[in-house]
This record gives sequence, C-alpha cells and structure tokens, in this order.
Amino acid sequence: MNKILVFLLLGAILLRLPSLFEPNRYADEDIYLTVGMALREGRVLYRDIYDNKPPLIYFTAAVAQNVANFRFILLLWNLIHVAIFYQLAKLILGNNRRMAIVCILFVILSTLPLLEGNIANGEIFMIMPITAAMWLFWKNQASGSFKFFLGVGGLLAFGFLFKVTAVFETGAVGIFLLFYQPVYKSLVDKRIWGLILGFGLPIIIAGEAYVRSTLLQNIGYLSSWTGGSGGGLLERAALVFTLMGLVFLARHKLNRSFIFLTVWLLMSLLGALLSSRPYPHYLLQVVVPFILLVAAVTLSRKALAWSMVALTTAFTLWQIRTVGFWYYRSWPYYLNFLQYTTGQKSKSEYDDFFQGVSRNKDISSYVEQHTQPGERIFVWGTEPAIYVLANRLPVGKYVTSYHIRDFDKTGETFSQIQAALPKTIVIFASEGDYLGFVPWVKSHYPLAREIQDARIYLQPSF
Repeated sequence: MNKILVFLLLGAILLRLPSLFEPNRYADEDIYLTVGMALREGRVLYRDIYDNKPPLIYFTAAVAQNVANFRFILLLWNLIHVAIFYQLAKLILGNNRRMAIVCILFVILSTLPLLEGNIANGEIFMIMPITAAMWLFWKNQASGSFKFFLGVGGLLAFGFLFKVTAVFETGAVGIFLLFYQPVYKSLVDKRIWGLILGFGLPIIIAGEAYVRSTLLQNIGYLSSWTGGSGGGLLERAALVFTLMGLVFLARHKLNRSFIFLTVWLLMSLLGALLSSRPYPHYLLQVVVPFILLVAAVTLSRKALAWSMVALTTAFTLWQIRTVGFWYYRSWPYYLNFLQYTTGQKSKSEYDDFFQGVSRNKDISSYVEQHTQPGERIFVWGTEPAIYVLANRLPVGKYVTSYHIRDFDKTGETFSQIQAALPKTIVIFASEGDYLGFVPWVKSHYPLAREIQDARIYLQPSF
C-alpha cells in the first residue's frame, strides 16, 4: 500500500479516536439510535416511528445500537472514504506533493469537530458514495459504457438514501454531460440512461412510504427555519445557474477537470444550502469538490481558469457567510480528551464538557429504575438521549418536540398520550405548553423529581 495512503489512514484514525469515547451528547445521533431501537423491536419506519431522513441512517443506527458502535462504524466508513478520495485526487491532480497536501486537508476537514465531521450524521455517510461515484464517473466518462454509468447512478442513489441532497450531485453529472453534446443526442445516450436507471431504481425499491415521508413532508420542514439571511432557494439557484452559464460559455477554453469540478461544487453548494440552516455538517457536502477545484487551478497558467475558480470560490464563501454557518473549535475538544486519558479529569468531569450530558444521564437512570422494559415513556423536549440511555421507546411515532411542532402533530401526539397513559413523562421547562398539554400532565401525574430544567412525572400507583 502507498506510504502516503497509510499515513492518511493512520491520521484519520488518530483524529477520530476521541469520538469513540464520547457520551450520548448530540441530538441527531440519539434520534437515529432511538429510531433504530424501534426498528429492532419491530416498529415500521415512518409509519410507527418517524424522523425525516432517508432510511439508511436508521438501519445503520439499528445495527450500531449505541453511540460508541455508531462512531466506530463511522470511523471505518471514513477510512474507506479517505482511500477513495486518494484515488480521485490522484486521478485529477496526478501523484505529486499537491495531491498529498489536498488529501491531508480532506482528512482534517472531514474529521475535525470544526464541521462536525466526528458526528455520525447523514452528510458524513452520504459523501463517501458520492466521492466513489465521481471517481467512477471521471475514470470512465469517455467509455460510454452503460454498466459504468449504472454504477455511478447506483452509488449516487446510495448516498441519496442517507441524505436527499445527493440528488444535486446526480444533477452535476448530468449537467456536465450535457455541456459537451446537444440535448437531442443525450436522449439516446446510454450513459444518461444508465445514470437515470442506476439512481432511480434503488429509490423506487425503497418504497412509497419513504418518498412520501422524507421528500414530500420535508417541504414544510425546510420552510420552517426562519434564521439566516441567505435569500430564498429560487434566488440562490438563479445565481448558481448564472455562474453555470458562464462555465458553459468557457467550456472549450478550459480543462474538462475545471469544468467538472466547478459544476460539482456549484450543485453541491445548492444541496448544502437547501434549507438555509446554518448547521456546520451541511458543509461537508462541498468539501471534496471545493478543495479539489482550488488545488486543480494551481496546475493551470490560464488567467481564465484562475478567474473562473476565483469567482466560484468567492460565491461559495459569500453564501456560507450569508447563511451564517456555525463552527466548533477543535482544540478544546481534543484537550478535554487528553486530560481525561491522562487522568487529569474524571469521567464525570470529561462528560461535563458536553452540555446536558450529566443531566440526561441522571434523568434516564431515574426513568429506567421506575419503569419496566417494554413500557413507553414520553419526553417533551429535544433530548432523545433519554430514550436511548433508558432503553425505552416513546409513546407515538415522534422522538422530539420540534418534529411534533414542525409537522403539526401536537394534537395527535397529545391524544396518543391521553390514551396510552405512559408510566413516565419528562417535561423540559424551555419547551413551553401546547394545547394545554402541561396543565393536563400536572393534573393527572404527580411530580416525582426535578433535575435541573427537567421535571419527571410518574403515573400514580393504584
């Protein structure tokens, strides 16, 4: 094996090592683990237990069962991605020092807490099959082979079944092919049909419930975010396709790799900015095309190439700044782990670095002691770690309060609670009251315990 690749893999393992020791501290991961727990107990995804992501993230969580295993699966997944990225970078940039630097940069950006690369989220799983698809495409673009493009579409669909925004990379491949041939030829191009069939068939197999639950219902979810000032999707798309038009006009004056990477970057940016939510892990989608494009332009002496890349890069950075993406400092994260492993911090002190962890552990421990396996509970809040740590499933199909509100299921959930009368109800003060839910709980359940900002109510014994 190449020494550079070995170095990259060892570096990725070292940077991800602290993630294997983390407590349940990130809501998205605990939502997936709760849904995975429900799947293991026989609940049907989207019908009996719900979250708005594609199915593969939940089946992965069902296999993992806990956060440590989930992160370990992610570590292995990322190692595969590093190897694939290495091959793609070598294919585009050549086997040189520039390629090695880009690979190191990829390992850093896809792993550090800076962009939440250490979290087992849909984006970090999605980008591996996307990179594999782009490597297969770029290696075989001129062959015209139906089977290769069937594979490209299948890999992109694999990514799509982790996160729907992979559809934009599928569009990037199609747009790039259209740049170099008339539309009428594309109608009979077996590469296009291979791409379409490869992408479409796995999604059809996934079923109607998936399409309805994660695509159609997400329209309201995407519009529920009111933060940021990045403009609407139509305005952003108009700017992207204006830039795409400039790239099209310059297509015969520039290297095909510049065109390919620019189209890929612009389409992936549309995916990352789809909801205008400023979560850092969304930016993982643009990391690969961004760093490859910036590196590729350094191989060129053409002023036009530098101008196009500068314009595309400026637009990308402007959009990121306009949406106001958050970021997380990495050094305190690694310092906390180092202090724990060297005995300078106890386990509880290590956990206290992550907000809410100790509280959720106390709550889940109390709930587990006062309920029986198989009994349902309800948490009015966004703390799915309680379900995971207590090994108890929620009443109804929704795991967090924000999904109940965003999908307007407050009345439905309230009715299910009144009918089921769960043994334990946990209410977080920050959530407020909806449809008289909190007064109803107070009138039917005695307060058993308060832990920081959470109140635990137990069903009275008769």
